[in-house]
Amino acid sequence: MEGTRSFRRVAALVLAVLVLGCTSNRRTTTERTEFENSSARRLEAARQGLDSLAQELRIRSDTARVDLRQELDSLSVARDVAARKLDTLKTAESQRWQEIKGEMSGLLSAIETRTDSLRARMHR
Repeated sequence: MEGTRSFRRVAALVLAVLVLGCTSNRRTTTERTEFENSSARRLEAARQGLDSLAQELRIRSDTARVDLRQELDSLSVARDVAARKLDTLKTAESQRWQEIKGEMSGLLSAIETRTDSLRARMHR
């Protein structure tokens, strides 16, 4: 009788540990997927914004056009770097994923800020 109770307690403990572990994994996976999807959407929005600015720049004929074009080219390169970083993020192990996540957030924020700044300069 005592052996059966002991077995049940151990089995219950093992089950509890498994359930908690699975819940933690699911939450981490969900956070990861949400961040990666959000980053992909932000990259797509950046691509569309840069395409729009490139179209506006083609129409301009003033002397500031060269400087604006250089900034736009620099932004396009930064966006490509961020896209490669997102690909790396999607395949990274847990510890490395956390590191890249911070880098990715910084890259996307910088691209968005620089794009807004360029748009403002073009519409002066």
